[in-house]
Parts: sequence; C-alpha cells; structure tokens
Amino acid sequence: MKYIWRATHAPKRKRHDDIWFINQQVGWAVNSAGEIIHTEDGFQTEPTVQQRANAGTWLRCMSFTSPTDGWVGTITNEQRLFKTEDGKTWTDMTSKLPALPEAICGISSPSKGVVFASGTQFPEKTAAVMHTADGGKTWKSISMADHANLLIDTYFSDAKTGWVVGGTGGTAYDRLKPVIMHTTDGGNTWEDKLLNSGIDFPRGEWGWKIQFLNPKIGFVSLENMDAAAILKTTDGGETWKRLEVKDQQGNIDLEGVGFIDENTGWAGGWGQGFPRHPKGTTSGTTDGGATWSDANQVGHFLNRFRFFPGVTAGIAGYASGDTIYQCTVATDAQLAVAQLSLDAQVPEAAIPLVWDKLDIATTVPDNAKKLTITIFDTRQKLVKTIVETSPRAGARSFSWDFKTSDGKDAGLGQYVYRVITDDRLESDLVERPALAKPENMAT
Repeated sequence: MKYIWRATHAPKRKRHDDIWFINQQVGWAVNSAGEIIHTEDGFQTEPTVQQRANAGTWLRCMSFTSPTDGWVGTITNEQRLFKTEDGKTWTDMTSKLPALPEAICGISSPSKGVVFASGTQFPEKTAAVMHTADGGKTWKSISMADHANLLIDTYFSDAKTGWVVGGTGGTAYDRLKPVIMHTTDGGNTWEDKLLNSGIDFPRGEWGWKIQFLNPKIGFVSLENMDAAAILKTTDGGETWKRLEVKDQQGNIDLEGVGFIDENTGWAGGWGQGFPRHPKGTTSGTTDGGATWSDANQVGHFLNRFRFFPGVTAGIAGYASGDTIYQCTVATDAQLAVAQLSLDAQVPEAAIPLVWDKLDIATTVPDNAKKLTITIFDTRQKLVKTIVETSPRAGARSFSWDFKTSDGKDAGLGQYVYRVITDDRLESDLVERPALAKPENMAT
C-alpha cells in the first residue's frame, strides 16, 4: 500500500510530544505550549483545549484505555501526572505519587486502572519506574538505578509484561549507551536485552521511543546527536539489531519511530543542528530499515507515531511533531495530487534570532488576576519564570537577558516561551545563535 501524510489543523507548536487516538477520529495531544488538546474529527477543525497545565509544566507523554480514562505524564516534578475520568477534565495526581521518578517521560496503561510510568530523561537524576494497579490510589516505586541512568519510553502489553528504554553509562548524555529493559512480573525484576547483544554502540546514544508492530516485530529509535540509527527485533525482543539510518540529507538525532507494516516505516526528530539549529528532518524506509531516503513530506520534529492496525483504506495513523500529521492510504491518483500540493508549499518562516535579550510583548486584558511567563530550553528544562498578580492591563513588554533564575547564563540554542494570562495562552519560539550579531542590527 501507499500512503499520504498531511498536516492537520492542530495548532502549530515547536513540539507535540505525544498523541493518543481511541479511533480514527477521536484523540488527544500534548504540546510545548502546555496544552492538552482534544479532537473529535482527527484535528480537521480547530481542536478544543480541554485543559492547560501550570505554566511551568512540560507535558511529555499520554496513554488512554477508553474515551474517558486517560493519563498524562510530565517532566516537571511539581506536577508530574494528570488523570481524566471523563476525557475532558484533568486532575493533578502528584500528591499521591512516590518520590521517584522525579519526572515522567514514558507512560503506559495496558488496562483500566493499571499504569506504568518511567523517567527521568535527565541522566543526573535517579532512573525509576512507578506502578499502580488501582487507578492511582496507591503506587509502587521501582528504582532502576542499577540498570539505567536515563529512562524515556514505556510499553506494557499487559499488567505483567513490559518494556522501558533509555540509556546507561554516566550522568552526562555523551557517555550513554542504550538499554532495553524487559519485565515479565510487573516490574519486580528486569533484564537488559542489549546486555549481551554484541552490538558496539557509540557513546552518546540512548533509546528514545519503542514501538511493537506485533508480538514479534518491534523497533526502538536511538537518539544520538551525531548519527542516526534504530533497533529492530523480529523475535519478540529477545534479540535486537542496530540499523543505521542513512539518507541523502544526512539525518541525525532521531526521536520518533513508526512502522505501519514490517517494511514501511519512518523515523524523525530534531535532525541536524540540535540544540542550536535543528531542522526537524524525517527519513523513510520501504524495506524494513535496510535502506532509507528523505521523507520530510511526512512531517517535521516528529516524536511519536500512532497507527491503526489492519487499515486498508482511509486514515491509517498519526504522527506528532511541530503539529499533528495524518497518514491515509492512497491511490496513485491521490499520490500525484499530493505531490503537486507538496511542490507548491511555501517554505516556513525562519525562527526569529535574538542576541542580547528577548523582548516578549503581550496585551493584558482588564481585570486579569494573574500573568505568568515561563521560558524553557531545548531539553525542556524551565530556566526562567516571571509572575505578576493583578497585572496592569494594556500593552505590555517583558525583557529576559538570557539569565536563569539563579543568575547563570542560559546558553545558546532555541527557547520556548509561554505567556498565560488567567485562561488565555500564547506561546512562541526564538533562537539565540552562536553567530555574531550583525553590526547594523539594533540592540
């Protein structure tokens, strides 16, 4: 079969970290603006924002078991987990959680009330998995410090059998090598399926996302800022093979991986230049990962793929990146029309560059109760917060000098900022480049 990818009408953000679809039309997503958004029509019309987390919370992962029962994990310790029981409103569950993991990067709910969550994505913090079997009333924390320095994604097929992926080897990203941890007793014991694999992994590479196409065939994307590769299993995860991803554009730093069948799949992420000038490039394969080609028409900055098994017509799946992308099964005629549309696309506007300071402009409505500005770096760490209660109404401007809250230089690269005034939200992206500021540019 052949497939067409199109951008939906979901909002344009730097990053939609995760998506979940109950069926081909009904789904949710979390994004870098701090929103949980919901659609009843595959994001073909403007989505409804069901809940916004605290301005300083970075939403990372989600899992649903029905249209009403779902979970959202975050990498912000103060608000690590949200739960919904109606698919619309969300409850902060953090007060009920154990201390570890401090951040939730991956979450899997194989059945109602059963949840496994893993983290953190920060190698200097303690890696752990937490588990509930009663809908979040009680939790068990499982330290993974003996197995990993960093844990990212989690997949459980049932209450006993599951996987977590990440990295081990040190408290810095450039020292890591991948781990794929497997349990068959609900997390009481774990086995690293890469421990005796014989693969000579480079330092500075770790597991990011895991997908099982069926009980035998699975894939793991490998994040590496200097290379691109995935892991593939054909025996249910007992053994894995590292497949290099080499295309014409030299894609690197993968995060999302998704295969729609054994041969056809895609991988994407930050692309070249992370963290300063990421391009969000995507690669595709039609021979099970043996060879790859450019596939930027699929989408940009991809972090998660979700497919509907067995679909032979219509919507086959979605991917999350700078927006939400939809995949449909296509005829040859539809492919030709899609290519014409692709050729006619206007290049996206360049990310604004800022050097000495970031000026953030907003308009505060009358009688606003609270204004909060938060700024995150490329690793989604909160670096600055500005808060005003009973803020003055009218046109306002706020300046940030690229200093963290403790007065340190925040460094080069891209930054996401949010402006939340009561229930109104704005979000944008800027870049502080390494290149010198042009002499004729005003300060």
